[in-house]
Amino acid sequence: MTLTLRETIPCVLTIAGSDSGGGAGIQSDLKTFTALGVFGACAITAITAQNTKGVYEVFPIPARVVEKQIETVLSDLSINVVKTGMLYTKEIVQVVVEAIKKYGLKAVVDTVFRAGSEDLLILEEGREALVRELIPNAFIVTLNRYEAEDVAEMEIKNREDMIEAATKIAELGAEAIIVKGGHLQGTEVVDILYYNESYKMFTKPRIPLDIHGGGCTFSSAIAAYLAK
Repeated sequence: MTLTLRETIPCVLTIAGSDSGGGAGIQSDLKTFTALGVFGACAITAITAQNTKGVYEVFPIPARVVEKQIETVLSDLSINVVKTGMLYTKEIVQVVVEAIKKYGLKAVVDTVFRAGSEDLLILEEGREALVRELIPNAFIVTLNRYEAEDVAEMEIKNREDMIEAATKIAELGAEAIIVKGGHLQGTEVVDILYYNESYKMFTKPRIPLDIHGGGCTFSSAIAAYLAK
């Protein structure tokens, strides 16, 4: 008997926007999946005119088309893990939530609110729906300092604040929360994982790089290892 791709290689679905600069979004997700030996499928939520300096145009894909992409992929490939990035509209967020419930997907939710250049990547109604509807259905949520401040409705200045924010966000219903410390000052970067009412710190030296898309790569790597 000949084995197919679906039976031999773990598959992950990324639901995110397209970054024409190639450093973030769908492009970053698929590169990360490939690097980690996982097959990546995708549902594109928006087309952006973007490079390392900023986001210059956003064209959201209609929610019904996003839904059709998801359904078409899941009807063929064996996928249990989904990673979300830029969702942009409330309607797209709701399509994703329904897919998670319908197919029993383990969701890695990267709360993409703004690009590294501070350009808006989700409408206000979409952000509210993400917090109210998507996070409660997530397996793990990854947030940078500013996203965590927004969701937890508090200021984050140090590690203790990160732990408090992660605890608050976990109360929304996700199984695990990661608050990333890259935007805090210091020679070391500390990420906080909150899971099963306890936390763990991951500390590493800060590397002086001027890049964007790190959050996409990080959450995609988590999804890839969950699929494995």
